[in-house]
Amino acid sequence: MSGPTVAQALREAAARLAATSDTARLDAELLMTHALHTTRSAVLLRHMAEPVPAAFTTLVDRRAGHEPVAYILSSQEFYGRVFAVSPAVLIPRADSETIVEAVLAACPAPGRVLDLGTGSGARPRAWGWSVRRRRGGSPPPMPQSSPRRRGSWRGTGTSPAGPRRWAGST
Repeated sequence: MSGPTVAQALREAAARLAATSDTARLDAELLMTHALHTTRSAVLLRHMAEPVPAAFTTLVDRRAGHEPVAYILSSQEFYGRVFAVSPAVLIPRADSETIVEAVLAACPAPGRVLDLGTGSGARPRAWGWSVRRRRGGSPPPMPQSSPRRRGSWRGTGTSPAGPRRWAGST
């Protein structure tokens, strides 16, 4: 007798995660996508009858322990781009995309934008993507988040603006 299928494991994981997440089914699908190293569409369309990958149970256990999905996956989408995240870097929140939209509406001409308190650098990068000549920036990150924040730019189709001296920085 073979073990549970992906479809069965998704149902069971969603039921288990319902106690800790408002998006239990989505969480389960994203974790399965990560465990299978594929896309969510591929999981739903092609992998439902396959055996469950061994890593899936560990991922579900972490989520059931209230660990954010973004930390489990080490990434978070923001404004159409994927950023690397870890506990040392704040997770870019979807509702922060409204801040990007407000800045773009208030400052339609190309210029400079300074974002204080950003963890991953997602907001200033989103401004830069939206208006190619606009330069988004933020002060240097805290030392413990620097390597992750620098890594969060990889795979976004852009590159960091490079080192800058900000008032008060050394």
